[in-house]
Amino acid sequence: MNKESTINFVNTYWDENIIPNLSKFINIPCKSMPFDPAWQENKYLDQAAHLIANWAKAQNIEGLVADVVTLENCAPSLFIDIPGQIDKTVLFYGHIDKMPESEGWDAGLEPWKAVLRGENLFGRGSVDDGYPPYLAIAAIKALREQKISHPRCVIFLESGEECGSPYFDQYLDHFRNRIGTPGLIVFPDSDADKERLLSTNSLRGIVDGVLSVEVLKNGVHSGTASGIVPSTFRILRQLLDRIEDQNTGAILIESANVVIPQFYRDKAKEVAAVYGNSIYENLSMLEGCQPVNGDLVELILNSTWRPTLCVIGAEGLPTLQDAGNVLRACTKVRLSLRLPPGVNAASVIEEVKQKLESNPPYGAHVKAEFSPSSHSGWCAKEDDAIKFDNLLSEIAKIYYPKGFLSSGVGGGIGPVTSLAKVYPEAQIWITGLLLPESGAHGPNECLHIPTAKKLTCCLAHLLQEYFNE
Repeated sequence: MNKESTINFVNTYWDENIIPNLSKFINIPCKSMPFDPAWQENKYLDQAAHLIANWAKAQNIEGLVADVVTLENCAPSLFIDIPGQIDKTVLFYGHIDKMPESEGWDAGLEPWKAVLRGENLFGRGSVDDGYPPYLAIAAIKALREQKISHPRCVIFLESGEECGSPYFDQYLDHFRNRIGTPGLIVFPDSDADKERLLSTNSLRGIVDGVLSVEVLKNGVHSGTASGIVPSTFRILRQLLDRIEDQNTGAILIESANVVIPQFYRDKAKEVAAVYGNSIYENLSMLEGCQPVNGDLVELILNSTWRPTLCVIGAEGLPTLQDAGNVLRACTKVRLSLRLPPGVNAASVIEEVKQKLESNPPYGAHVKAEFSPSSHSGWCAKEDDAIKFDNLLSEIAKIYYPKGFLSSGVGGGIGPVTSLAKVYPEAQIWITGLLLPESGAHGPNECLHIPTAKKLTCCLAHLLQEYFNE
């Protein structure tokens, strides 16, 4: 590939073909199903799938097929098949469902209105995760513009990633024959750096559930009941102490802990050397607050290879304004337990459930129920990672001033584990456009367009070179 020709084509293609249609996608409030109970009636997910399908068909790629498929009782999916001149298949994953609106958007910005401001395209779904089909097709177009052969490319977009991909395996079974056997699977739904090509080498899994503690049929005057009836909040604290050390945050579930491979310890050292204190400074900590550890490498390993617990929601707690002197009948909390790569989520659920529900204090009614969206994590095979990283490093030198970096990510992408199991011989590349300031899942979500263009160029190079290795 000619570098300058590639850059010029990709820049123009993004500006003239992608940004206008991606903006239309942003304007559709296609929230993930739990966040839009009327999603079947609203049909926003269908609207988004057809928008992308129609755009893909209009790109004048010979042989391209784009089908919106809706299985019974499922949200829609989009399957795009692009013939290639190399007898290999690359599978691209993405999702069209979005997180809810969130509060705190800056003046002039809002979730369902695309706004191009400077180098950023703002709006919900811009960076999580509307861009994968545009990225893939732009890379293919860049190759065809220079008459360079490429493998067959399949783009598979689902509608449930933000709620745990409940229909993904059904769609994967449905599309298995059409997909064939991919040699490379690309997940553009991860972290980015403006100056480096980033590759994600590990993802944590997650166990998501609700812990409920009940002691009364109804609330009772706290002056009358306190000291006689145990507080559900105090019981809750005792139960959580069974699975987490409150002083260190260490998780006390044996099945949730692993020995961290030296390969990934070394990768964490490389990341710490590159980013320094920005590892925690970019997280908007308040002045005077400190991270849980002063060792940067340990912080990285904490967020990528160790289990951690967060309480992410609660019920039974009135607002401060409405809080009367009542000993409450029930407290419920939603738990998010992140798991190291490779840990079996089902085994953790079994152990956590036993720890929380057995011998409850004061005979309280305790129930722990876990979501089917819970899933295991993933990490790259060490030998494959070394070889693939070397190839990506060479490609990155062409477009990124500071080259390439491989790192773990603390979040998860459920379908990675499913696809790795179904296609064990395929090389998996997880990358993306999520910068620290991208605002994914929060206010001011935005796509940094220059970084998107650089990643497109690198992807085009990869499609040209991977199967020639």
